[in-house]
Amino acid sequence: MNSKILLGLATAATSAVVFGVAAPSQAAVLSFGNAGLSFDEDTPVTFTFVSSQGAFQSDLSIGDKLLFREVKPFDVDDTDDFIGTFGNAVTSDDGNIGVSFLFKANVVYSLLLNSGPNGVVSSNTNALFSGSDPFAPGGVLISFEDGGGMDYNDFVVTAEAVPEPMTMAGLALAGAGLFGARRLRRQGSV
Repeated sequence: MNSKILLGLATAATSAVVFGVAAPSQAAVLSFGNAGLSFDEDTPVTFTFVSSQGAFQSDLSIGDKLLFREVKPFDVDDTDDFIGTFGNAVTSDDGNIGVSFLFKANVVYSLLLNSGPNGVVSSNTNALFSGSDPFAPGGVLISFEDGGGMDYNDFVVTAEAVPEPMTMAGLALAGAGLFGARRLRRQGSV
C-alpha cells in the first residue's frame, strides 16, 4: 500500500481519536427549565448557592435530596430586604456552598423550594431560568419565587454540569496514532 495513503489514514485516525475519544464528553441536555431537568446520560450537576431574600425560612431540594437550607430566615433583622447569605442564614449538609447531584439518564427531576407555612413551590412553575445549557461557562442561573410576590429573588442558585474528564485510554490511542504517523512520515521521506 502507498505510504502516503497510510500516512493519511494514520493522521485521520489520530485526529478522530484526539477530537473524539479523548475529548471530554457532555451529556445532551434533554430539558433544563420549567419543563423539568433531565439529561440523556447520567450527569453530575453542581448547584451553587447565590442568595436568598425573603422572610420565609426555606429549603431547596431535588426529591429527597436536600441541597440547601436556611437555618434562619435571613441575616439581619433590622432591614426590609431579608437577605440570607451562605454560612450565616443558609447552609448545606456538608457545609459547602456547592452541592452535587447525579441526574440519572432520561429521568425528569424538579427542584422543590419548601418555604414552611408558605408552602412548596416547584422549579416547573415558580422559577426563572437564565440560560438553558448547564454546560455553558458558569452554568444556569435559577431564581425562585416562593409565592409571596413576583420578584423571583427568594432563593437563587446556579447549576453547572460537570463534564466527564478525558480518559487515559483516549490519550494513549492519540499518542500511538501520532507516533505511527511520524514513523510513516520518516519512512516516506527516506
